[in-house]
Amino acid sequence: MSRKARNSAAIAAPPWKRPNEIKFGTSPGSTTYFSTLKIQKEGNVKFRFVGGGGGATKQLQQVLGGVTDVCATGIPALYPYVKAGKLKSFGVLADRRVPGVDVPTLKEQGFNVSYGIDQIVFAPKGIPQDIADTISMAVRKMTQDKETLKKFNDIGYDENYKDQKETIEYLKKETITHIEFAKQENVLNIKKK
Repeated sequence: MSRKARNSAAIAAPPWKRPNEIKFGTSPGSTTYFSTLKIQKEGNVKFRFVGGGGGATKQLQQVLGGVTDVCATGIPALYPYVKAGKLKSFGVLADRRVPGVDVPTLKEQGFNVSYGIDQIVFAPKGIPQDIADTISMAVRKMTQDKETLKKFNDIGYDENYKDQKETIEYLKKETITHIEFAKQENVLNIKKK
């Protein structure tokens, strides 16, 4: 995301010709930070990271206030600003367009970058299985309800239900992927004992 008019001239030259000039608001170590690293790598560009903490709200405030040039955050937080003409969206970090959001994916624009932010329901360790199953079924029913799905789509969420076993496997895989990517990008140096 970027401020709409004020910075249009400032970001007109290709980013790869201006390393470290574009100020990218992010929270180091967060999901948006990893998505930004992927954009940077795929786009062969070098951003100047500006940490702000506080998540989407803080990052949006920084862009709107002119502290940073761009940020990457969840659609529900920023899409109202896009609709109101206060922010310009460059692309969605998803494999496919998000229903209800008229913004092309970065993949459609030739950048092989996809990064979803998942909403996962957690419960305390040791929860009785029957209660866990009840919660899981309730979430599944919610994701199958057409009226609920339309409300999700209207605020930028796409449905991708996974049961408990699928979620555990997905989290294991994502953890390994993130650790390997962090090592490649020299963000993390883990030594085996």
